[in-house]
This record gives sequence, structure tokens and C-alpha cells, in this order.
Amino acid sequence: MPFVISISGAEKIGVSVACQRLYHALRHTHTVKIVDMKTRNNVMAFEDDLLTDEYKDFDVLIIDKHPYISSALHRNLRSSLFDDDSVKPDISFVMVCRFDTYKLRRPQAKVSYNLLDSYATSAPKYFGTDNHHRIACDGADGQLACAGKIIAKVRKELTRCK
Repeated sequence: MPFVISISGAEKIGVSVACQRLYHALRHTHTVKIVDMKTRNNVMAFEDDLLTDEYKDFDVLIIDKHPYISSALHRNLRSSLFDDDSVKPDISFVMVCRFDTYKLRRPQAKVSYNLLDSYATSAPKYFGTDNHHRIACDGADGQLACAGKIIAKVRKELTRCK
């Protein structure tokens, strides 16, 4: 079973870029695949493929933006994103930033303060694992530093799991 990493965050905050940077950092030592999960059908197909050993040749799978997260946050996370029988990540990250920083970077984005705050304040159990980290991407080199923190934590976790 591959090591599953979930990276989430608000729209246009840099989640896909962080996934790409993580992929390029790990590809020299591990076989890595980024699984793009933009729709519910992709989630169902991913779980079926993982359970039928379609990904057995990979050491690491990176889940890019689980689609249930934003809809669950709109519902104030009344239940977990993952069922008892669904595939859960080994480690999960959520990229967060302050509302004023987000609006400065993305003036046209239609994200409410409550939704952005929900990413930062929601409990780890909703993301499928207790090994959950909030990574702040504020500051001048926010996305780059954010990706670096994710890479460091994943490498540490991969070393621990060997």
C-alpha cells in the first residue's frame, strides 16, 4: 500500500503548486504519482483503484485537493470527509492564510472570510487522520516556504515509516 498524502486549501491558494513541488522533491528517491481529485467521480475511482492494487507500483500518492473539503466546510464540517471504510491519508496538510493576504493576492476571488477561516480552524479528524498539519502561506515567499515545510514534514514521516 503506498503512502498517501493529502494537500488541501482554499481555491487559488497554491495547492497544485505545492503538490508539484512535493512531486519533484520526492521523485528521485520514490515512485510518486499525483492524483487529481476535482470531482466526486475521481474520488470513487481512486478508492476503487487503490483497493484493486492499481497503484501498487507507487511508493507515494499525493492527493491534490479533495473535492469534499470545500463543500464540507460550507456545511460547517458536521461529519468527517472520510467514511469508516474509505481510504484515509497517512498525512494531510491544509494550506491557510489570513483573509487580508488572500484578498491582496486574489482580489477577484469569491471566498468568504468564514470559509477561509474554516480551513484554519477545523479539527484534524475531519481530514481523515490525526497526522494533520496546518501550513501558513502568508509572507513574501509564502507559497515557496509553505511547499518547503510540506516537503520537510513528508520526508521526516517517510523516514519514520521505513
